[in-house]
Amino acid sequence: MDHFVITKFNSIFIAHDPAGRKLRLNNRKSACFIITVKGKIHFTYENGSLIAQAGTPVFLPKGLSYLNACMEDAESYVFNFQTLEQNHPPMQLSAVSDFLASEYYERINAIVNSSALPDRFLIFETLYSLAGRLMGSYAKNEKHSPFVTKALQFISQNYENPNITVKAIADYCCISEVYLRKLFQKELYTSPFQKITEMRMNKARMLVDEKRPLKEIADAIGYSDVFQFSRAYKRFFGHAPSKSCIKETFPSDSGGGSM
Repeated sequence: MDHFVITKFNSIFIAHDPAGRKLRLNNRKSACFIITVKGKIHFTYENGSLIAQAGTPVFLPKGLSYLNACMEDAESYVFNFQTLEQNHPPMQLSAVSDFLASEYYERINAIVNSSALPDRFLIFETLYSLAGRLMGSYAKNEKHSPFVTKALQFISQNYENPNITVKAIADYCCISEVYLRKLFQKELYTSPFQKITEMRMNKARMLVDEKRPLKEIADAIGYSDVFQFSRAYKRFFGHAPSKSCIKETFPSDSGGGSM
C-alpha cells in the first residue's frame, strides 16, 4: 500500500473460534489485522477469499461483508482500527512470530489499561510498528512479477476447464513448473493448484447461492463428477454445498468482539 493512515484505535481482543463455527458479517465497522496463531479460518467475500492461519495474518478493511468459517479450532489476535483511506482490499500479510504478536497485543493492552485517558499517540506508534512488520513485504510484492501476472490471467480464463494443469500454466508462461510454484509461494503465499481451486470455489459459492443444480455448478467450474465437486467444496468451505450458510445474516460488526 502506498498510503496507510490510521485515524483511530478501536479495540483489541483474543478470538477463540471452535472448528465449524460460521459467522456472516455485514459491513464491517472497522479495519483490522487478524494474526492467527493456532488453527485455520476461512474468510469468503464477494470477489475472493483469504485463509488466516499460523504464518498467514490477514487484513480486512472497513465496510467488508464476508463469511467467516472456522476450519480448525483457532486462536487469533485481533487489532481493530480506522483508516483514512476506505478502498484498501482484503489481503494476506507478512508472517510474524507468535511471540511478537503477543508482545504487540500486550503492549497495547497495557497502554489502554494504564489510565482513564490512554496515550493515543503511543497506541498509534505501536500500531504503525505492527503495520510495518505485517505490510512491509506485501508492499514489495503488491505488483506481481510478469510471470505471476500472466499465470493469474491464464487461470482466470481457464479455471472452468477440467483439463487445466499446472504444467499447462507453466508452458503458457514459458517457465518450468518448479519455478512457477516458487513464484506463487513467494508472491501469493499459495500454489497454482490452490489458486485454481480458490477461483473455482468462489464461483461455485455464487452459483450455490443462486440455488443452481449441483451438476450444473460442477460442470461450470471444471468438475465432471458431482461427488468430486462436493468433496472439494466441503474441503474448501468446511461444509457440503447442500448445507451452504451463505444466506445466514448477523448484525453488523461493532468494531470489536467479532472477526
